[in-house]
Amino acid sequence: MCSPPAKTLQAGASGGDTVPKTRNRARRLLQSGAVNAGRVAIMGAMQQDTEERFKTGLQVIGILGLLGIVSMLFHKGFVDISVLWQQHSGADFLAALARYFFKNLAG
Repeated sequence: MCSPPAKTLQAGASGGDTVPKTRNRARRLLQSGAVNAGRVAIMGAMQQDTEERFKTGLQVIGILGLLGIVSMLFHKGFVDISVLWQQHSGADFLAALARYFFKNLAG
């Protein structure tokens, strides 16, 4: 079993008792109002984090909506082309596809 270094076993090896120094520092921070400023900063950061999450959520919803629209367009195109293929098989298919495409440019 390994023993800790000798410095940590000696009392006061870190330059004195740090508990009163920490208490005094905390007392000074409370009296100066720096803790309240820190709380305000944390609350502001939390609000910004909430806004960023909301924006990210809206972006995800928008992307999913666009994917849905694009997938519906591709599905409709696939169905239309497959029906056209069934009606005009062989060499007539490309001419029928060109007629269909130019006839339906608006939609």
